[in-house]
Amino acid sequence: MDARIVNKRALESLIKVGALDGFGRRPTLLAALDRIVSFSADHHKAKETGQMSLFGEETGVSFGAQESILASLHDVDAISKREMLNWERDLVGLYVTDHPLKSVMAQLQKVITHTSAELTEVGEAANGLAVTIAGLDFGIVHAPGHTEGSVMFTLADVPEGINVEVGSTVVSGDVLFAGSIGRSDLPGGDERAMNRSLRDCILPMPDDRLVLPGHGPLTTIGRERRSNPFLRGLA
Repeated sequence: MDARIVNKRALESLIKVGALDGFGRRPTLLAALDRIVSFSADHHKAKETGQMSLFGEETGVSFGAQESILASLHDVDAISKREMLNWERDLVGLYVTDHPLKSVMAQLQKVITHTSAELTEVGEAANGLAVTIAGLDFGIVHAPGHTEGSVMFTLADVPEGINVEVGSTVVSGDVLFAGSIGRSDLPGGDERAMNRSLRDCILPMPDDRLVLPGHGPLTTIGRERRSNPFLRGLA
């Protein structure tokens, strides 16, 4: 590995997502990161200057580089699988080596009515459909605008621990935020469709409905009806 091309930060990311698992455990490789970078710098410096070892090999290193770099690092504290999966998700946007729900997938199959793939195939026909997800009963509201297939989920109950006087819940995703709405200028977005969704799907909802958006703080339909500038003039 040439540290002049792959810098320390990039190397750390490669280790965290498992790209170098063939060389050792991720905690061990992370603990040896400074050694790896230093070894690479010394190796290429010696190669460029023509420095040779007594045995005729470049860089003056005639033993296994991997063993020498990782020596004395066998007692590095282990890192949980969940933390490693979080690294993968944060750095590449998906889980690579496993999935956090894999261990409970069999139980989840007993408390769902549809998978996301099935709902995607149904498309607009899913509007108004009642579904069970992880044991919770939701209603689907098709609300295109941010994307062609944007949906919201309504729930007759309110999550525990919410200290707001509300009577029901909508998981609004990227349709409605506190004081704002989802973007419609990205690929798949449609400003007119977004306005229709806000007018026909959001505004008819009761004021005491809790809104759980995809980003930012929670809010209520009543609060957004009164103060959200993007809802004005849509009625």
